[in-house]
Amino acid sequence: MNGKDYVVKARETAEKLLAEIKAQGCLSGEPLLAKADKACADLERLQNKTVLRTRNGANLAFPVLDAAEKLQEAWAEVVSEAGVAELIEGLDEFVRTVEVLEAALKERTVIMT
Repeated sequence: MNGKDYVVKARETAEKLLAEIKAQGCLSGEPLLAKADKACADLERLQNKTVLRTRNGANLAFPVLDAAEKLQEAWAEVVSEAGVAELIEGLDEFVRTVEVLEAALKERTVIMT
């Protein structure tokens, strides 16, 4: 997998989870939900960056996928045990990793030959 694949998978996972979280209403009014929606939109915008197809792009994008997978685990725990604190922590980590990826990609350009 390359960085683009990581970003696409992370975005799809996060969008699915956010839809489920909103449907349950367990975090209604939480500002992190809006930030997570923005993070998904940012990922959609960033997913076609050429740099993501490089090894460095994959290294930059992997933490975002990891955070999305952790968010998925936290949601599974909330559904089974009602542990909202872990879900909020997972949302925060996802948002932060997307922000880091976005900042890192602003400074990189790649010319594919």
